[in-house]
Amino acid sequence: MDAAPSVRALLGEATRRLAEAGVASPEHDAGELLAHVLGTDRGRLALHGGVGADAVAGFERLLARRAAREPLQHLLGRAWFRHVSVGVGPGVFVPRPETELLAGWAVEAAQAIVDDGRRHRCGRPGRRRRRRPACGGPWAAPSGGRGQWWVRTSQDS
Repeated sequence: MDAAPSVRALLGEATRRLAEAGVASPEHDAGELLAHVLGTDRGRLALHGGVGADAVAGFERLLARRAAREPLQHLLGRAWFRHVSVGVGPGVFVPRPETELLAGWAVEAAQAIVDDGRRHRCGRPGRRRRRRPACGGPWAAPSGGRGQWWVRTSQDS
């Protein structure tokens, strides 16, 4: 009876095969595929001893599909976009890093506009108000942080 192959041996062979197939990140992809088959993440692969026959067979199937240049995200069934894991598969576009970067800029710009609007609607620091503004902007909160500074400044002036 053959001993179960080690994670290290499987990853070494898989990395070599993916590199020969022209995959841009063979070591990363091999690790992700094996982790997917074992139901763990790449950081925990070293904790696994031998890999069972069923897992090896599943890994080999995914490895052959990846060597045929099927997108890694389609094989895993998910892709990360900013802080969210989204389901992907055949017929679904995989989010690109450039799109993620652009979306990040858009979110930050929108947040800046919202924050600026709250400051203008609720009053700026140092501007005296007869009563506390109704909105929950950053200068209206009476407890901690910037809100505490606004309350103290408005009472002092």
